[in-house]
Amino acid sequence: MKKLLCMLLAILLATGVWTLPGMAEALSERCPDLAVCDGCLWRIDGQEVCCADAATGETRVALPLSSLYSPEETPVRVGLVSWTGDRVLLVLALRDAAGDAAVRLTALGLEDGAIVTLQEDDAGEALGFLADDWYEVSMVGCGQRLFIAAMDSGYQFHFFLYTPDGGALLSLGERSLAAYTAALPYGDDLLIVGPGESDDGVLELTRLSLTDGSAELSESIELDSALRVANLAWDPARERLCYTVNSTVYALTPGSGLPPEVVGTLATPPAELRQGAIVGDCYAALGEQGELLRCDIGTPVMLSAQLRVAAVADSTVVMEAARDFGVAHPGCSVTTADAVDPEAFLAAMEAHSPEYDAFVLPLNGELYRSLKAAGSMADLSAAPALSPAVADMNPRMADALTDAGRLVAMPLEVGSSCQQLNLPALKALTGLSEAELPTDWASFLALLGRLADDGALAGGDYCLYAPGMPGEGLRDTLFTWMFQDCLLWVQADGEALDALSGALEPVLRAFDDIDWSRLGTPDALPAPGQALPVQPDGDAQVALLGDGLLTIEVAPQAAGMELWPLSIRPDGPRLIGQAATVICVNPWSANPEAALAFVAHAWERTAAETRMALCQSLNDPTVNDAYDEDLAYMAEDAAMLRQAVADERSADERAYLQASLDELEAYMTDYRENARWLTSEESIARYRRFAGALVPVAPDIDFESPLGALMVSYLDGNLTPAQFIDRLPGTME
Repeated sequence: MKKLLCMLLAILLATGVWTLPGMAEALSERCPDLAVCDGCLWRIDGQEVCCADAATGETRVALPLSSLYSPEETPVRVGLVSWTGDRVLLVLALRDAAGDAAVRLTALGLEDGAIVTLQEDDAGEALGFLADDWYEVSMVGCGQRLFIAAMDSGYQFHFFLYTPDGGALLSLGERSLAAYTAALPYGDDLLIVGPGESDDGVLELTRLSLTDGSAELSESIELDSALRVANLAWDPARERLCYTVNSTVYALTPGSGLPPEVVGTLATPPAELRQGAIVGDCYAALGEQGELLRCDIGTPVMLSAQLRVAAVADSTVVMEAARDFGVAHPGCSVTTADAVDPEAFLAAMEAHSPEYDAFVLPLNGELYRSLKAAGSMADLSAAPALSPAVADMNPRMADALTDAGRLVAMPLEVGSSCQQLNLPALKALTGLSEAELPTDWASFLALLGRLADDGALAGGDYCLYAPGMPGEGLRDTLFTWMFQDCLLWVQADGEALDALSGALEPVLRAFDDIDWSRLGTPDALPAPGQALPVQPDGDAQVALLGDGLLTIEVAPQAAGMELWPLSIRPDGPRLIGQAATVICVNPWSANPEAALAFVAHAWERTAAETRMALCQSLNDPTVNDAYDEDLAYMAEDAAMLRQAVADERSADERAYLQASLDELEAYMTDYRENARWLTSEESIARYRRFAGALVPVAPDIDFESPLGALMVSYLDGNLTPAQFIDRLPGTME
């Protein structure tokens, strides 16, 4: 049973063009092959073979797959390829009641407005392997022959050529997964297209001989991202390769030395790594739900802009916005360059390079501050929706996004974190009320010192941060938390740097007075095979401190834990850091208006919860639209597991299934109670209580920087508190 579950999971996760036709929903989502026949576009949609009009995309006629095999046969795989000018070839890998494999080749065509079988052949044992457990299989029609690429469990693609006349199967060797995206007829041979083995920015075109299997690299083409090239199709009339990146259609002429040109835009983003098709001047690809997407490639598109975005930081919002920007703004397309080196990008911007029209980076990081200081961010105020949104943000965030009154950046993703305290546990251990618990670092460290001196955590019910964590690790963790609050204060208050040295003196004194070894577990982490330290009643030790997330979304809280920011000074501000990814426009872009429109489009695509977390006036709760559907799916899964438990004869397998059922039912109970709302009145109110404490910060402390090196030197015992305080201002200016 376990093996069966693993096999089903592998089938669901695979991205190939084959699937189980008995799973109608999965088949529709997986978008099998797109074939051309008699000026029409053919595909498998759910349980049917569909023939659609190339000009309109409307299905003209359909044929049930079940009519092509007997009730005693079970389909294992199904594929569809272009075969001749008036027929397509349907390949069915079947197993009969005895478990024997058969592969049936059925030529289909149109007669009197109906799909009919023109020829049917049994491939015999030659193609019997197609009914076995290959992870992914794709096929291409090559005249009257069949090219097959099948991936094994070691992620190697095995290439074969099958000739129905005589049933000969020729092995053409194998290549790694990264080297194969699609195979296309190319004269008397095949063109294998895919990203290079080691460089995402290189697309390799390899000519594969269908005679002897020899392969010759014909061309390597530099692209922004070869991994996102999809839906490849060969345009025989113009001798060029067409493909999509997101929703933009490109054409590339091998051997010309010319860069790819944009030739069209699809209405919505198509599925990734699928086959495209060309019928005359129509380019077609399959969307995520199997729908036909088309555009005219006969007349080149007159673009108003081809934008390039530098992704110094990752952004899901930018990726999604790039896919459909051409739909919202016809004539425009967007490509992104991933993992751009910050130093190289800064040098290019210092040279006023127009290479990138926009860029994505962390807010308030070193690169952001350098670009802002150099005036290397264009004014975004001309976009009507942006300035009002920023005006609705908390003042510290609005200030971080502006420069001398100019709006220079828009946040797309945000996240906030803060240390948290287990209030019930701390009150029980110390006898303090919530009002008496410390709110500044010096007092809090003094309390920890008292717990260490009293031996309150020595083998008891509680641990400070995590069971088995040694005192040295606790010391480093707490110092980092404390110093991050120092940076928050300096970021939030322009005069804080002058007062920081005086404020740190009592904090460091309290820090150094603690015997950290008495707050950790003496033996550090337990030896292999040993359990974590436990309470006398057998429960794991309760942590007094934790890492907490401040989110406007509904999120479960650990029992007793509450966000508890601490100030550097007694009665000082208790602050929480807010990290953000932002998008900016290059002031030296050759397409400033289009780049600004893209930033506005990306803001429109930003998640509603992110906008709520940023904008103070957005306080209406939002429901989870998938709540009822998710529960229904889980109920179906639970019913299947209950039946499997009842049917299973092996005690071990039954126990395994019952444990899975118990886990699913517990999850369903939690989901019913907590997942109806994405943002609730309670989660919004909790977030708003801390909104005034939020301070935009750089992503993390860079321990390779002078400041980070100073912190490490102090923690290693190489500096006294006085020396640390004396050297600190020079590392923070």
